[in-house]
Amino acid sequence: MFPKLAREHAVSLACFVFSRRLLAPVNKVLFRIATAGLGLGMSGRSQPDERLLLRKMRRALSSSPLVIDVGANCGHYASMVKEEIPQAQIISFEPHPTAFGELMRIPGIRAINMAVGDESGQLTLFDHASAPGSQHASVVPGVLEQIHHGVVTAIVVECTTLDSFLEKMGDVHVDLLKIDVEGFELAVLKGAERTIANGRVGVVQFEFNAMNTISRTFISDFMRVLPGYGLYRILRTGDLLPISEEPPVRRELFGYQNVVAMKQ
Repeated sequence: MFPKLAREHAVSLACFVFSRRLLAPVNKVLFRIATAGLGLGMSGRSQPDERLLLRKMRRALSSSPLVIDVGANCGHYASMVKEEIPQAQIISFEPHPTAFGELMRIPGIRAINMAVGDESGQLTLFDHASAPGSQHASVVPGVLEQIHHGVVTAIVVECTTLDSFLEKMGDVHVDLLKIDVEGFELAVLKGAERTIANGRVGVVQFEFNAMNTISRTFISDFMRVLPGYGLYRILRTGDLLPISEEPPVRRELFGYQNVVAMKQ
């Protein structure tokens, strides 16, 4: 192990050497490798990091854990939970009628055809005109056009808040709250403010990616709405990398990532 001063000199020298425009392609490759090692860049329907995390969590969960799946789409995550934690009670929210039709085919879950946000009422849901019910559907204007460059269609959907929904269920504890709503994740958590403040949410998992540049939300915003929780990125191994104490330059990265919030 180099002494601290020697390490600083080595880093300074490397920065000087690699700050050549000619080496920009190399730096881009190194950046991709480095950010992947920090938990960024994984995407797709089958998420090995999420599956590994579920396997590690199941020992700590209650005998019949309650899992809330917001933005369930066709139910890929709900199916994964059923496979890894068969005893889980799963409530899945999906507002798009096409995706909801697929979601309803999954046995053993409670499927609800609604969006979730910070206010009850109605929202406009934007989706690909050529592929209704896609994973890219979002209530955030601009996500489809600016991130996915799609031709957009819009429908009006019903919306509830988690506070309102869970209060009707009584004094329940949510073991895992999973949110995947294409840039609208912060609004979902704001609509669960009372539930979170009452200590009735164990673990929160949400996506953070390029969509958050459209909704103008940062990791620091999630830290404020989740007081008393530490934030972590899920690595490819299923391990958790703490990011709450990181400086903004290493915390506010808009590559695809799954973030987990756990009580400290």
